[in-house]
Amino acid sequence: MKENLEQQILAVAEELFIANGFDGTSTTMIAQKVGCNQALIHYYFRTKENLFQQIFVRKFEATITHLLKPLTSELPFNEKITNCINIYFDLLQNNRQLPTCIINELAFNPQRREFIRNHFIKNPIRQNVYYHFSETIKNEIRQGNIRPIEPFDLIFNIISLCLFTFITLPIYADLLERTPEQVNDYINHRRQEIITQIITSLHPNTK
Repeated sequence: MKENLEQQILAVAEELFIANGFDGTSTTMIAQKVGCNQALIHYYFRTKENLFQQIFVRKFEATITHLLKPLTSELPFNEKITNCINIYFDLLQNNRQLPTCIINELAFNPQRREFIRNHFIKNPIRQNVYYHFSETIKNEIRQGNIRPIEPFDLIFNIISLCLFTFITLPIYADLLERTPEQVNDYINHRRQEIITQIITSLHPNTK
């Protein structure tokens, strides 16, 4: 019973936090939607911050894992980049409100940035993955397959282009009065456009 209730609380809290943000969600709202006593949320998770942190870490972990996994594969370089964008796009398409939630928390909450820095950026496993990817980039540059570029710049370009698509999606859909089918067509168009843009930008003759 305890485990089932905890999972219900986590599922409802995740939905509300992503939709309304940390400040816009209260434990009262969570308890009402779960159908439990508010005291039980504090009993299991102690504070709203602890509850949010569990969800935020899980979502951030999934985002980083999805982004980095294809970059360490043994596929040809362009296929790595294509897979990276496709996998990341799939994640964002299935969690369309997630980008805004993560960016808001990282932009306006210094404690959240500190936590991510200490638990993810400085994590030896993550650093090893980034080192492996950096060496791959350097090797591609030495062989003349791509233009000189910093690994961080490439990752940042991919992240920013993908995120911007979904952050601006409500504006695109509402202002232009797009149907759900048209929105999905737009998402697929942006996916292919970003793949083309990133790969083309890495061509050795690109300045």
